[in-house]
Amino acid sequence: MPATSLQYKLTTTRMGYRRLDQALFDMGHLQNALIRHRRAATGCHKGRFSLKLQNAALTDLHRNDPAYNKYARRLLASVAKRVNLAYAKAFREPMAGFPQTTSPYRFSTLEVSEPDVSHLKISDDGGTGLIHVKGLPLMKFRTDRRLPKSVQPKVFRITRTPRRWLLTLVFDQEPTEWPQPQLHSVGIDPGVKQVITTIDETGQFLQIPGFDDSEHRKLRRRLMRKAQRQRDSALKDGRARFVSQRLRSGRTKSRFRWEGTPSKNYLKTISQLQRVEQKRADGRRGFQHRITT
Repeated sequence: MPATSLQYKLTTTRMGYRRLDQALFDMGHLQNALIRHRRAATGCHKGRFSLKLQNAALTDLHRNDPAYNKYARRLLASVAKRVNLAYAKAFREPMAGFPQTTSPYRFSTLEVSEPDVSHLKISDDGGTGLIHVKGLPLMKFRTDRRLPKSVQPKVFRITRTPRRWLLTLVFDQEPTEWPQPQLHSVGIDPGVKQVITTIDETGQFLQIPGFDDSEHRKLRRRLMRKAQRQRDSALKDGRARFVSQRLRSGRTKSRFRWEGTPSKNYLKTISQLQRVEQKRADGRRGFQHRITT
């Protein structure tokens, strides 16, 4: 059965956003621990280390560790499932490589599979949805007519982006029946200055100019130059260095690495750069929706 995904903007309180950040940090630590657990497998278990064994270990962790006991068991299971899928892909496609441990701060998605009825509720007027999972704050989102009122999602994901928090709901639904096409013809000519020029059978034409993101591109160039100056200053002062990293293809590549904690100004510049990139992506996506409408 095909799946339908719907995406909404999530909102919560200021303390709620901090709790979400802490939950992502804890799940990032758990993902690294599961990867190291897989690496520690030896002998005949090396290639056949199953998800069932890690789920059994997660049950003990959830029962005995107070850092993870406060979260729903489904959040921990989704992290183990993600690691298992990454290893399955590595065994199936050796060139993809095995998953590596990364900074817990880079973990950005919480997932709940087969959510309970109490996890997602719709208000009486049907205009607001509520998400409440153990260990996470109460989150709200504004519904629309696309959201099925009588069908529970099979998966929902909470994702942190540079500008906002997003909720993705995945439903199992039958494909919709498309209406019969009407007997009208429209000519479409893509261009550069005018991204699309259309003309119908009556001779009426429409021109849509291209997407203008010159201001965002200018700000992006300025922030990239600022980040480069900060990296050059760190290299000169000995606070950072270049290290050689061997890629999966066999080649080596030099990467910039900080000796200790990166400077706060550098992290601030990178955060601003990510927000500008998100604005550009949002603008392009909105422009595509306006064209298709």
